[in-house]
Amino acid sequence: MRDAVRPRTVQGYRDVARLHILPTLGGVKLAQLQPGHVQQLYGALIDRGLSPKSVRNVHAVLRRALAQAVDWHLVPRNAAALAHPPRVTREEVVALTPEEARQLLTWVRGDRWEALVALALASGMRQSELLGLRWGDVDLATGALRVQRQLGRDGQFAEPKTKKARRTIDLPASCVATLKEHRRAQTEERLLVGPDWQATDLVFCTHQGRPLSQRNVLRAFKLVLSRAGCATPFRALHTCASLLLARNVHPKVVQERLGHATVAMTLDIYSHLIPSMGRAAADQLDALFA
Repeated sequence: MRDAVRPRTVQGYRDVARLHILPTLGGVKLAQLQPGHVQQLYGALIDRGLSPKSVRNVHAVLRRALAQAVDWHLVPRNAAALAHPPRVTREEVVALTPEEARQLLTWVRGDRWEALVALALASGMRQSELLGLRWGDVDLATGALRVQRQLGRDGQFAEPKTKKARRTIDLPASCVATLKEHRRAQTEERLLVGPDWQATDLVFCTHQGRPLSQRNVLRAFKLVLSRAGCATPFRALHTCASLLLARNVHPKVVQERLGHATVAMTLDIYSHLIPSMGRAAADQLDALFA
């Protein structure tokens, strides 16, 4: 299984096993593991304060590991597949309103974070994708960029997890202009730093050209939002999707922009942000029956 997944994924599986599975099930022999043991594990994790979503992640790791054990004839059945993880209630998506988005862009104008905020809102890219973006992935002449990698919390670059996540995004002219100014300022900064500059080709980086920390970016964005008077958390992906759908951009276009696997996923997450859709459908029926 190790050869089939990325090293970071393997480490994630190990962490889940060490922190959440082994403390409860470590004393149970594999051949004696029953669905009841697994069910007790899920209950114990909930009692410890883990969210249902986190428990389902534990379930996924355990189920995959036991499926491998079944394939290797170490156990006759997958005990996790017969257990029932807790249900997860989807949280309602929160996004900036058009007014808040404009207010935020106005506030960061001329700020070091202007280009990052502008591109985030215009593209719907995830933070990891923004921080992994290289100038070589951006074509300022055509106004498009290619999402080809991401920066993980561990500071390592990796390819997007899915084929859909590797995508081309067309940018509005205003965002292209902001990126051009950002590149000019970055060139000046590079010349000032001199030989200490790290030639990473990153669009967004530190004063020395090094990759940005996700934690530091989140902290900076919270500060920018607070100063701009926006009470809504900054979720660029959600905001971009909701703004586009509210402007009647076709959901398929939004799906491809965000890198979702299917258009159904996009609509499942964001359709509640478009109250006008129901009214439009009723008006279409009126026109049909008239």
